[in-house]
Amino acid sequence: MEQKIRLIMKETPSKTITQADVERVLGRKVNLVLPHDEKSATSALNQGKPVVLCAPKSAYTTAVLRLCTMMEEAVGLPGENKKKRGSARKKAKKRG
Repeated sequence: MEQKIRLIMKETPSKTITQADVERVLGRKVNLVLPHDEKSATSALNQGKPVVLCAPKSAYTTAVLRLCTMMEEAVGLPGENKKKRGSARKKAKKRG
């Protein structure tokens, strides 16, 4: 089971809890950090759109796409489905 667990951390605005703190306390590596991006989140909220469409080049969107890739790999999606999903992401990025 251990090899299936991924630790995802949401960065805090005050950075009072660091990645190193989390890793030390839990005794395992953080696989992904979702950055705090108040500017993109506020803009997306005001436009009524998901952050990934409103700010496709933001650090937060990049991290979310990495998370999606991690999840796809974890469930072992067949190669054909990965290609279809990849093209859907490219289309979403172009729209954003």
